[in-house]
Amino acid sequence: MALCTRQVSASEIARRIGVSRAVLYKWKDKIIGNSAYQTMRKHNEPSLEAERDALREEVARLNQEIRRRQMELDILKKAEEIIKKDPGISISHLNNREKTKIADALRQTYPLTELLHVLGLARSSYFYHRAALKAGDKYATIRTMLTDIFTVITSVMAIVACMRCSGMRGGRLSEKVVRRLMVEEQLVVSP
Repeated sequence: MALCTRQVSASEIARRIGVSRAVLYKWKDKIIGNSAYQTMRKHNEPSLEAERDALREEVARLNQEIRRRQMELDILKKAEEIIKKDPGISISHLNNREKTKIADALRQTYPLTELLHVLGLARSSYFYHRAALKAGDKYATIRTMLTDIFTVITSVMAIVACMRCSGMRGGRLSEKVVRRLMVEEQLVVSP
């Protein structure tokens, strides 16, 4: 029993009994076996400081996880609010322009680097789309002119009229661009 509880060394116990250490270990294996010996051994318990440090690390990790989950929730709410996406939409299904709009909206609440990481958006893409959003639509005046012309003329001649008007204003506009703008403005030519 003294060998299993180990208050002193095995050689000291063997000397007290008057046998060698090898004989002492053979007796132990024969009487109680290895599995019972493992349960009787003293197990090193972690110190309170180590346990406290481990718990603090766990609390810090969980707080960080809560913050990340809250950020994801805020991103999805903003996607629903700004972009009018369904509540069940995934962040991965958003395009870079939509992600940029969301990052701009939440930039006051969260650091930009964390937002870009969660959104999966490269920093260069963010600044590119941000500049493009600030620049606005370069065809805005032509769009209004196009709709005005289509209220008067609804035939094929409307396309030609738009191309000529844009030429008079100093910029040339191809038929391809005029047709694309017509599709975007949902203007249909009647034969």
